[in-house]
Amino acid sequence: MTISKMADVIGSVGLILSLILLSFQIYQNTAVLKNQTNISLLEFSFEVRASMLEDDELITLKYKADQNYSSLTKEEKFKYGVYISRIFDIWEQALLAERAGLFDAETFSGWNASYSNMLSLHGPQSYWKENQMDFSEAFRAYINSYLSSRLE
Repeated sequence: MTISKMADVIGSVGLILSLILLSFQIYQNTAVLKNQTNISLLEFSFEVRASMLEDDELITLKYKADQNYSSLTKEEKFKYGVYISRIFDIWEQALLAERAGLFDAETFSGWNASYSNMLSLHGPQSYWKENQMDFSEAFRAYINSYLSSRLE
């Protein structure tokens, strides 16, 4: 084998090894990104729950909205809207991340069941009807499909 051919073979092997290394690094970066997404969503979820525990008025307001959203004053609807929109934001981000492969499907399934149960309450349903345009088209389609299936 001539030196030229050996150089070509060595160069080809080097290229293949470089591509294998690159694919491994991409896989590792994807795993890290997935973990970061999971942690970020969990932190956001904990923050929302903590805000509820730190505000007795918000707890009372949530229960009032869940029973009869239309009885809320304009100011109460605003405060409740800030709270419940954060819940919908978490759900939306979890859905989009799961669809992108960046959120664990099993974890999403549990979160989704919990958030779906929330939609049986008057407050979240009413808020959604009034404010769904604040969310992505994909999330609106997902929630509206879920709500439609429950009515059938």
